[in-house]
Amino acid sequence: MICFNCSSCGHYVGNCVEPKRCFICSGTHNVNNCITWARLQTTTEYFGSAIVGLGFYHIDTPVATGSNWLN
Repeated sequence: MICFNCSSCGHYVGNCVEPKRCFICSGTHNVNNCITWARLQTTTEYFGSAIVGLGFYHIDTPVATGSNWLN
């Protein structure tokens, strides 16, 4: 088991004696206020189909708009 607060082994976040930290960037703020979490992330979308023996067929698509981790 790994603590999501201090990243140490042997206990869970509910039993952690260290000060609460953001589990995304280890900052002193709450995860709801983390700018790393809210920042747009590069994502890849796959379009096409695959059939055994024929490989993957690629379909060109326009570049998608930015997306967040949660949405």
